[in-house]
Amino acid sequence: MLFLFNFCTSLPQMSHKDVHSIPSGYGPEDIVADNSAGYERLLISCTARRTDTEAYGEIEEYYPDQQSHRILKRKGEPEGLLFKPHGIYLARIDNIPYLYVISHNDEDHQHPVIRYMIEENQLVFNKLYSSPLLVSPNAITVFNNGSFLVCNDASKRGSRMEQILGLKKGSIVYYDGADDWTIVADKLGMPAGINHLNNTVYVSAATENKIYQYRFWDGQLSEKRVLCEAKGPDNIRFSDQDLLVACHLKTMKFVKHISDSENPSPTVIYLCESSTGSLNLVFSNDGTLISAGSVAVELQNKIYIGQIFESFIVSMNKD
Repeated sequence: MLFLFNFCTSLPQMSHKDVHSIPSGYGPEDIVADNSAGYERLLISCTARRTDTEAYGEIEEYYPDQQSHRILKRKGEPEGLLFKPHGIYLARIDNIPYLYVISHNDEDHQHPVIRYMIEENQLVFNKLYSSPLLVSPNAITVFNNGSFLVCNDASKRGSRMEQILGLKKGSIVYYDGADDWTIVADKLGMPAGINHLNNTVYVSAATENKIYQYRFWDGQLSEKRVLCEAKGPDNIRFSDQDLLVACHLKTMKFVKHISDSENPSPTVIYLCESSTGSLNLVFSNDGTLISAGSVAVELQNKIYIGQIFESFIVSMNKD
């Protein structure tokens, strides 16, 4: 059924104007907008994920006003820390801006969440969170008391078969901000994105082709319901009250793109209305402009789209 759905799902057609490529490091998979230093910029999580590319793992910053980007310096990290960033989240706690970063050390099977204080031109290491429950963390959302939720997109890091067969072995882990870790949701099909607004949590289940909505209260997720259905949803960011969601419409093209950049994978961005679940098409491309788009972020009346493998992001006018 998954293969039939993959071939039957047609790519929405639309024309694009003012779409521009912006250089980055390899694998700008996640992006957040940041104004903590008094001006607007993007923080971009970059990791080289292909074996035929040079090792690379950095947080980069991009300044739309100057149209310039650079690596954001990091300081104070523990000796020997392997930094391969994945999902990121910006949170202000006690009026201090922090960047939370999921990082992967696959060789040692360690997948911690690292917290940095954000200074104007650098990230200052603050704390490392680790738990055996973090088996394949992909995305994170942080509450203003320092607690957070993390999606495990699989029961085992890098499980390609769970993705291809659509197995529901993903989970959501809650950290209470002190020392307790708990699985608060399970049996999810590759939860690849998570975000929250007040007491509502949104989770994208990529192989279920659904975005779920939960009520979050007292460290528990409840009242699960399907907000909308979309093929292969990935990271979730907000546009006012609504959800910007990057989607992978062609599963097998995505799988082929993993190993070879010459195989394009379509990128589709939707705006999902939080009140109705209605989907509005924002961007659609067969992979020639950007392949395997993973995140869309709104800033200064533009939308910026990141991707999992190649070394650039794209911008487009919002309207």
